[in-house]
Amino acid sequence: MKKALLLTVLLVTAWTARAGDDVSDFRGRVSVGVEGKLVRGLTLSVEEEFRFSNKWTTFDRIHSTLGLQYKVCPYFYVGAGFTMINNFKPATRTWVHKERVYLDLTGRYKVGIATFTLRERLQMTHRNGNYNRTETTPNLLALKSRFKVKLDFGALEPYAAFEVRNIFNGPTGTVGDFDEEEGMYSYVHTGYTNKYFDRFRANAGLVWKITKHHALDLYFIGDYVQYVTIDTDRTQQFLKSRTVDRGFISTLGLGYTFRF
Repeated sequence: MKKALLLTVLLVTAWTARAGDDVSDFRGRVSVGVEGKLVRGLTLSVEEEFRFSNKWTTFDRIHSTLGLQYKVCPYFYVGAGFTMINNFKPATRTWVHKERVYLDLTGRYKVGIATFTLRERLQMTHRNGNYNRTETTPNLLALKSRFKVKLDFGALEPYAAFEVRNIFNGPTGTVGDFDEEEGMYSYVHTGYTNKYFDRFRANAGLVWKITKHHALDLYFIGDYVQYVTIDTDRTQQFLKSRTVDRGFISTLGLGYTFRF
């Protein structure tokens, strides 16, 4: 009896913690933005970004962002913004709509031609439509911590950054006994308390200030990701799998900004 119980525990552990898919990809981003000072210390920015996945062969999503940043002092900035996300799903030919709000706290220090910044961004992403709430958090809360260094050579500004993203409220549940008739383990959704780092990012780029008002940003992003994926049946009472999908995602991007 003890051996059977131990075997069941081991099977449940293996089933719920096994490795998932390799989600490595080469992606692209193209953006157009406008930014300018409204009043002293307060800057408004508007950006439209288009993203491509599956080695640039699939149009993936559109990000429409409105942001504000206030310069408290030369060393400290606060910011807030709103992003409308329209994510295209080629398999079903449908769009998934999300809204995101964020709050930024940024420290800045300049030494000669080098500027060092540390930004903490707390963001919440709300998902609309019909979906399985045992698999997806309706209001996903995350913290993105980024350290960046930029060099000023006049018209050219090379930069590099490193960022980590911490998920605060991923879906959680309890795995029960194996149901031979369903061929799955029973599952009870217990809320959204799973905390984990799901992305580590290295970023390098070059800003070319063509004129006082026009600038181009060419950049490369390298992401190591590890997504926790829960797959339940339609009744949300049985667990098909719980996996961690890992991979390296490289992204090449180009952005244009008009400043006034």
